[in-house]
Amino acid sequence: FVECRTRLRDELGVEPDDETLQLARLIESGRTLAQPRPSRRPLGVLRPPRLVGREAQWHRLQTIANSAGAALIVGEAGIGKSRLLADFTATSRCAVACHARPGDASLPFALLARLVRALVQAFGPVRVDWARQELSRIVAELGAAPAGDLAVLRLQQALLQALAQAREAGLALVAVDDLHFADASS
Repeated sequence: FVECRTRLRDELGVEPDDETLQLARLIESGRTLAQPRPSRRPLGVLRPPRLVGREAQWHRLQTIANSAGAALIVGEAGIGKSRLLADFTATSRCAVACHARPGDASLPFALLARLVRALVQAFGPVRVDWARQELSRIVAELGAAPAGDLAVLRLQQALLQALAQAREAGLALVAVDDLHFADASS
């Protein structure tokens, strides 16, 4: 504090303000500063409660999920694509969602690892030993990875095995958000 006061005087020609003086007295007294309580904003402010104006897209996604089709949702940033996918997958027990993130491009299999984790969380562990072991090359929590180098074709086959198992358990939709951030390996 003495150094702070000296610099303020010498360099700026001012004294410490009241808040700084109060803090110095608090530190000198040895008392602890009361922790301010964070203000709680209503959830509706942080995330509006309803998705508005997306009924047609919602219905289309439902139709695609029911028919094992594929959809690509494109549009300008900020128009609600991620919100639509998040809300749709959250209300469906037959859907999993994963998200590519900025920086994934430099981390091989980052998106694929998130997808495998989402499948395991939603539909249970991969039961076929060789597939689980192969997938453990990119998802360490699945167990010990087999010896030898990664073979992309075998990894793809393991993923297909995991997807087939999840499909048998009810998977109807895989949603991948922000695909433009995805790594090339995934």
